Amino acid sequence: MLMVALYRRTPMCRLWEREKRLYSQASPRTQRVVRLTYQAAFLGAKAATGHNPFAYVRNFHSHRGMRWRNDVHDWLGGYPYESASPEELAAFFGRAGLVVQRAFAKPVTACGLFGSHCDEYVLRRDSIPRRG
Repeated sequence: MLMVALYRRTPMCRLWEREKRLYSQASPRTQRVVRLTYQAAFLGAKAATGHNPFAYVRNFHSHRGMRWRNDVHDWLGGYPYESASPEELAAFFGRAGLVVQRAFAKPVTACGLFGSHCDEYVLRRDSIPRRG
């Protein structure tokens, strides 16, 4: 068995790959400006969709085990960046003789404008080789 978590492919993945490359090479001051801009836009989108952005940030640690600000920095600077659709993943691992046994996949939201999430998969060998 193999367990894998990969970023879900979205229409915005090319943008995010470029952003992450630039962010990881940027000065600390530029990174701070990018982080603050992203945080303001993300929390504004939360509020615009009827969610409480203050509660989101306040409760983030209990859901993710880290501070929201740290997660934003990790997301913005996570380069190299790879993503895959569920179909691409199944095809890739299928060529290696693995099949998806379970998938924990969520739909893409806002075309990936504020990032992607990880889909999680449990894979197993297609057939177990028999001995002697």
